[in-house]
Amino acid sequence: MRNFLTRCILGFARLVTLPCPAWKRTDIRHRVRDSILTESIVVDAGGGRLLFGTGYGQKKTSSFLRQPEPDTVGWIEALPGDVCLWDVGAHIGVYSLRAAMRPGIRVLAFEPSAGSFAALNENIRLNGMSERVRAYGVALAATTHLDTLNMTDPAAGSSNNGFGAETNQFGDAIDIRFRQGAVGFSIDDFVTVFGAPPPTHVKIDVDGIEAEILRGGRTVLSGPAVRSMIVEIEGDLESAHNREIFALMAELDFVPRPKASPTMRNVIFDKAI
Repeated sequence: MRNFLTRCILGFARLVTLPCPAWKRTDIRHRVRDSILTESIVVDAGGGRLLFGTGYGQKKTSSFLRQPEPDTVGWIEALPGDVCLWDVGAHIGVYSLRAAMRPGIRVLAFEPSAGSFAALNENIRLNGMSERVRAYGVALAATTHLDTLNMTDPAAGSSNNGFGAETNQFGDAIDIRFRQGAVGFSIDDFVTVFGAPPPTHVKIDVDGIEAEILRGGRTVLSGPAVRSMIVEIEGDLESAHNREIFALMAELDFVPRPKASPTMRNVIFDKAI
């Protein structure tokens, strides 16, 4: 019914704007379409409510918004105050915003996908969190360089993309539908070049280049400021991909916690004392 009404309203807009110049017709029709399609999903985030826009193709993420990863939520809710969280692979901001609801938590959110980056910033705006969450449309990587973000879908909220990679975390080929130009920074360079606040806690969810990101942050991540990290590690924990992540985390002096359930997608690491 809603789609039918939307088509009717847009058809009426086309009809009544026929006498207008072409540029004016286009502008009015876009405004009508945007006003119809722009609405917010309200999500109960435990300590309050968060708003997520439905523009930029975000609608398909609504079920995920209401059923976030329990291990990630638990880790965020256990963070102490006065910390700096780096959300690497921030997507549309589900966890960045949830963390920023906590008093004293600042968030740097990294998301290279143009569609998801636009949605991320819109969601930051909707929740009035621009002073607590700063989003950067760059990829984090092993080195600082230009590359392509190989995407299965350029729409906001899509996943299974790879910066400079054509396989995902399972070693499967990415079904590349679009190659977006993107800038990659190593964590160490990002802090050194821009004077960015180093993280005290880090979330990494990037579908395949976790090891590269860790290698690019050896100096920052091995420092005493970083207390814990949560890294998406799925599938066989003994796979070559996952063994490499565990080895790098040990090199950085982090100790893994056991997964609370084998169905959970992430591993939490604490800095060794």
